Amino acid sequence: MVLVGAPGEGTSSLVDAVVGAPVCPVGDDGGTTVPWVVRGGPVVCAELVETPAGDGEPLRRQLPVRGLPAAVADHAAPGRVSVEVQLPRRVLDTLELVDTPGVGGPGDPEGSRARAAVSGADVVWLVLDAGAPLLPEVADVVRAAVDADVPVHPVLSRTDLHPAWSDRVRGLRAELARLGVDGPVRGVCARLADEAVRRAEPGLLVESGVPDLVAAVPPALSAVPGGAAGPTRAALVAAAAALRAHGAARLAELQDPAAVAVAALGLDDVRDRVDRLRRQASRWQQVLGDGTTDLVADLEHDLRDRLRAVTRDADEALDAHDPGAMWPAVDGWLHARVAEAVTVNARWAADRVDWLTGEVLALVEADLRDVAGTEVGAAPGARVGDARGLLAGLADVAVVDRGRLTALQKVLVGMRGSYSGILMIGLVTSLAGLPLVNPVSVGAGLLIGGKAYRDDAAQRLTRRRGEAKGVVRRHLDEVGFQVGKHLRDELRGVQRTLRDVVAGHVDALQRAATLELRTAQEANRRQTADRDREVRALRRRLEQVATLERAVAALPAGGGPTGVVQGVA
Repeated sequence: MVLVGAPGEGTSSLVDAVVGAPVCPVGDDGGTTVPWVVRGGPVVCAELVETPAGDGEPLRRQLPVRGLPAAVADHAAPGRVSVEVQLPRRVLDTLELVDTPGVGGPGDPEGSRARAAVSGADVVWLVLDAGAPLLPEVADVVRAAVDADVPVHPVLSRTDLHPAWSDRVRGLRAELARLGVDGPVRGVCARLADEAVRRAEPGLLVESGVPDLVAAVPPALSAVPGGAAGPTRAALVAAAAALRAHGAARLAELQDPAAVAVAALGLDDVRDRVDRLRRQASRWQQVLGDGTTDLVADLEHDLRDRLRAVTRDADEALDAHDPGAMWPAVDGWLHARVAEAVTVNARWAADRVDWLTGEVLALVEADLRDVAGTEVGAAPGARVGDARGLLAGLADVAVVDRGRLTALQKVLVGMRGSYSGILMIGLVTSLAGLPLVNPVSVGAGLLIGGKAYRDDAAQRLTRRRGEAKGVVRRHLDEVGFQVGKHLRDELRGVQRTLRDVVAGHVDALQRAATLELRTAQEANRRQTADRDREVRALRRRLEQVATLERAVAALPAGGGPTGVVQGVA
């Protein structure tokens, strides 16, 4: 039992009231600054325990029992220190009380010690002053206990100073419910319990609320001592009533015809899942095959369309310029456009593969979660590899003739055109008595020679453009052939990878579902016999609870002064 609260709100006083002895330091000047562990033992003794930061053994030091708080203050050095006290008390035979430093106080300013203590507790007593609010630091410790699945029992202390403490219970329950704490809020008065033990007056002890608080410890954590030294009669009556209510509710549940229908419905659900898996066994394979075929066709069409766009742009550029003069620039531009087309096509292929993977997995994902409790996730290896590496292995683009003529070649081309002009015009002018070579025939030869030179240059430019276009087309055709083959191979590999991964998961799923169906059928056959046996066992236990209630009813109402006091102390 770990006691948690703000400084000065009564955790130490409650420990002293439960054990019936002034064990823990109480008061504004002597509050708890280190954890105090109070457990049962044959003799009264106390030890100061210092736990090293490493894995070493704890260091223990005996302390005098008289003046224990002062001795702890003198010997406790900063560090991981706690105090362990043993007392011969019946209540400590089944309980171990741990009083933690006040949360937010000098002994635990950040509440770290309290959080560490509640993480290993069986039950937490949240001690709150009946007239003080719930501090945020204490609320953080309560959340830590709830997160660790530790039951939290709220306790209002010092009810003698706040007669209207019951009015605060409603608001406190709402605060605690937001923190995840349910259950009753009990009020206790430690001073009244100390006075009752000192005077041996059971009426005062019951009025203090301490016996009811101790009796509220779950049965699995605290054994009930027998005879007159056990818990109070009221606590025994409440425990027997709780047992009877629990057993009766379980008996009614087992005898309810609706429970049988629910069990049969669960078996039908398993059958439906198995049948659904069998129907879907071929669906995902059909989706994978059709999706891969469509994907190959779409990607090849996309690649051809992008390469045709490159061809059209190249034709327009070559028609507008002399390819011989700008061929180095055309070569670089062509490589860049081809790399861009292949990259975009590969990126689109990766997106389509992801989409196809999602479509295939969606057919079995829900069944995997429902039956096998797992997920397929992304199939390993179901990715399209980058095709840009193929471009480096292709042959270089052929070089186109630059079309430049030497001076001699230019003269010869002009002379071939001017010869016919001089001869033709010279013959005409000879009829007029002029010589064959005269200024008129020479001028005509020069004009015709210039035109012949220009016509030859135009023919050679057209030839270069045709040659350049052919080079571009042959290169793009090779790119389309190689990249298309790469895409087909990659997509077939993706198809095989997805098929193997999904088939493995589906096979395991079908085996698990079939095993679950057999198990459910066997459990359904045994259910009737098991239900009958449990009904008979519950009836016997209810008879035992009734016997216990009759025995408790025969006890004296007060339980005897000695018995009640010893049961708490």
